[in-house]
Amino acid sequence: MREEHSARAIGTIGTIGKACGERSEAARLLRLAAAGAAGLAEPDPDLARERAVIAAARVADAAGEGPVPQPEADHRDHLAGLERAALHRPPSWADVSALPSPGARCSCCSRHRAEAGGRWWRERISPRGWRCWTCHPPDHLPAEDVIEHATT
Repeated sequence: MREEHSARAIGTIGTIGKACGERSEAARLLRLAAAGAAGLAEPDPDLARERAVIAAARVADAAGEGPVPQPEADHRDHLAGLERAALHRPPSWADVSALPSPGARCSCCSRHRAEAGGRWWRERISPRGWRCWTCHPPDHLPAEDVIEHATT
């Protein structure tokens, strides 16, 4: 909804500016900045609903009516699932400094085979990022041009 109002405000101001024969780029940018500020100043009903839900949860928690704790076994199962999900990495990523962490698995190929997805590689010279050995093998490079990193 906010985007609709902002677009409408910018469109209206743009029409006025053209009709008045704007003199400079600076005047146009000031106009657009004012329109953007006007759009951001409008209330956001989605944010208001989210704040109301958070406030209600805090009141219930303070009154001792918060959520019922899970049984210990269910809680541990839930945590184990979160830990597995946290160790999933995409089949490739560009940040060379983001070395795959111990236990990291490829989110693509390790879904199908438990033993897959724990072997990563990058170029030795001019590295472009880390890739899963199973999904994107370095077949096009000689072995001495590849740095391998195993996480399992």
